Amino acid sequence: MNLSDRVILIVDDVSENIQVASNVLKPLGSALSFAKSGKEALRIIKNQKPSLVLLDVTMPEMDGYEVCKILKDDILYSDIPVIFVTARNNIDDLVKGFNCGGIDYITKPFHKRELFIRVKTHLQNFVIQERIKEQLDYLLQEHKRLKLFNSQQSKMASVGEMLASISHQWKQPLSAISMSTADTKIKELLKDTPDEAVINNLETIEKQIEFMISTMHNFKNFFKPDKEKTKFSLMQSSYELINLFSKNFIENNIVINLHSKNERDIEVFGYENMYKQALINIIANAADAIIENSSDNKDIYVECDSDGEYGIVTITNYAGQIPEENIDKIFDQFFTTKGDRGSGIGLSMTKQIIEDLDSGKVTAENIEDGVVFTIKLPLK
Repeated sequence: MNLSDRVILIVDDVSENIQVASNVLKPLGSALSFAKSGKEALRIIKNQKPSLVLLDVTMPEMDGYEVCKILKDDILYSDIPVIFVTARNNIDDLVKGFNCGGIDYITKPFHKRELFIRVKTHLQNFVIQERIKEQLDYLLQEHKRLKLFNSQQSKMASVGEMLASISHQWKQPLSAISMSTADTKIKELLKDTPDEAVINNLETIEKQIEFMISTMHNFKNFFKPDKEKTKFSLMQSSYELINLFSKNFIENNIVINLHSKNERDIEVFGYENMYKQALINIIANAADAIIENSSDNKDIYVECDSDGEYGIVTITNYAGQIPEENIDKIFDQFFTTKGDRGSGIGLSMTKQIIEDLDSGKVTAENIEDGVVFTIKLPLK
């Protein structure tokens, strides 16, 4: 994650401490600013809002606790993560720091490696939280704007309803996952011998969060008249999506098999992230069918092919057929056979992504003992 456009404010009344912290944090590539008092820090923050504050507790006139409380009481600056740095290490001081709104605590004399890891992790987490908020705000604004459209634009308004629903569903879990991952990563990295498997798992979680945020970001393109499509490989894109979410299915012993017919690399013309969103919706639907029907065959088969005009992706499972009376309704908005457990949004959104946005086609048909979904995207 690029942190070069971020600003870290170091606040300490001792110049030597500022110099040491600056040397430790310089490899992050972020801009560093400095203050030798609480009042000076507040002035700097109002002129250039930092992405993180490294705050000394014991300072003349205004201590770090008071500075932090002022920041947290101001809606413009309350989201800035504050890490306290102090020689105090008793439990009362720790509790007071967290009650004031601090996100972490480092005791003096600090270990350089610990300082670097804590600041980097909390800074990365702040960037993720900021991106979540930006995308959520944008989607909510789009939703409000779309609700003003007249009846001839009801189709776009329905997409706005779905985007608002998604943003509400994603905000809290994404934030919680991000915070928990950051905390766990710090604890693991500070060990003398960090567990590489744990670190790898945490990095996988971070990648999933990045993917979800990226998906929210790319939905903006749905409303822009100057949308730009690109060429992308069906196999590579499908592999990246499946690899990212494969662990989500392992717990239920579901295996996703991906291959290309005739071992060809097929390139299509469209919106790659939108395709990934459509693909995961169909795979998740197939996985739900396998689990709900307690199917003995837990394989999902994803095959890429081409007919000369379209790139074709088929997603096949053998967890039983869709009732004939429902087969023509499964892409309808809010239609679901899952009762209270389903919203009917996933497959409906898939149809809108593929057909309305990517000028493709998506269908579903029963086969013996199962169902095959077919996505077609134009080759050019």
